[in-house]
Amino acid sequence: MRSKWAPFVLMYLAGFSGATAAQTPDQQRCFSPDPDVSIGGCTAMISSGQETQESLARVLFSRGTAYLRTSQIDRAIADFDQVIGLYPNEPTGFNNRGVAYGEKGQYDRAIADFDLAIQLDPNGVDVLSNRGGAYAGKGQYDRAIEDYDQAIRLNPNFIKAWYNRGNAYARKGQFDRAIADFDEAIRVNPNFAEAFYNRCLAHTYKDEYDRAIEDFDQTIRLKPSLAEAFGDRGATYALKGQYDRAIKDYDEAIRFNPNYAQAFDNRGIAFRALGHQDRAAADFAKARLLNPNLPP
Repeated sequence: MRSKWAPFVLMYLAGFSGATAAQTPDQQRCFSPDPDVSIGGCTAMISSGQETQESLARVLFSRGTAYLRTSQIDRAIADFDQVIGLYPNEPTGFNNRGVAYGEKGQYDRAIADFDLAIQLDPNGVDVLSNRGGAYAGKGQYDRAIEDYDQAIRLNPNFIKAWYNRGNAYARKGQFDRAIADFDEAIRVNPNFAEAFYNRCLAHTYKDEYDRAIEDFDQTIRLKPSLAEAFGDRGATYALKGQYDRAIKDYDEAIRFNPNYAQAFDNRGIAFRALGHQDRAAADFAKARLLNPNLPP
């Protein structure tokens, strides 16, 4: 079963994210929640050359965030560079540029930006969580946990910090502490599917298969088309020796994601355990066609 303990990155959008009440069509587009629409509207406003310094910073910030959401990372960084040039004492530009560097895997540059944002706003729980995510990306889980600890002290209901700290503990193999943090994330938001999902993985690593299946059930209730939840629940049933039940979940996983190589491979293992050699061979062949790097 693959590990899912990745940090949940939260972009901090306060500061430059607002817009005036009477909006032109380009302003409406620029501040649209649709990133592609936002990019077009913001670009038109920037090209006009008629924006005040404050308005230009807002527009650049909005476009940079839209670029970030559409994985145009270098363009996002260029826009955040300009925001920082206009307002070097505003933490939001540093924070989102840090998120962008984190997306590129440049964790040291991300941390440097998060450090600057925290100097400007020491109580910014979002930035602390993001810096924790960058340390986790470097494999420095203890350092990441320190940032999540601080974020939780500042805001005990800050769900992302509970969730991310749980992931960090899981990476360290401290599954009881991970489960406790996922419990808190679920307490804050009982519909947080990712917390249920990672908690069930932690239970699986502890060989608590029935409790894991309960959490997989909740995950699927919240995200009924999540192929990986079906695939991993199937793997848990297989660990219990319930291969027929496992195959039903692999079938669902493949229905939602026909290119899910691991589900084909695992279904092949279940068929082989039940003595269905031909069906097993077909699934093994399909799995390796999709992913030649799977072990034989």
